[in-house]
Amino acid sequence: MRRAGVEKLGYFPIPEPLIRWIAGQFTMLAGESVTIIDPCMGEGAALKVLVDALRTSGAKVVPFGCEISRTRYATAVKHLLGDKRDGISRLLNSPAEFIETSPGAFSGSVAKRRPVWRRVELS
Repeated sequence: MRRAGVEKLGYFPIPEPLIRWIAGQFTMLAGESVTIIDPCMGEGAALKVLVDALRTSGAKVVPFGCEISRTRYATAVKHLLGDKRDGISRLLNSPAEFIETSPGAFSGSVAKRRPVWRRVELS
């Protein structure tokens, strides 16, 4: 990794318009449950937009997130949970490579993607 990437701990946030476009590619039925994980959640912006978009469609969303930087983790917790921190937090301050899940933990949580048909010309 280049020096700038090392200094930022590899933090390169996705631009918000792209996050909103990605969130728009998922459709869930009202009442449907979905579990999502962001292993490199940064300040939680992408996870928050995706969670909000899915909840707006009526889905029951269980978000998980992980961030190595303590500062960005604290920002993500505040961003995602606000001042209410009731219940179990599924946000971790740890390197993603140390996360372990049980077999089948996320198997029933697949969002349906709308096909995007667009002609792309390469120059």
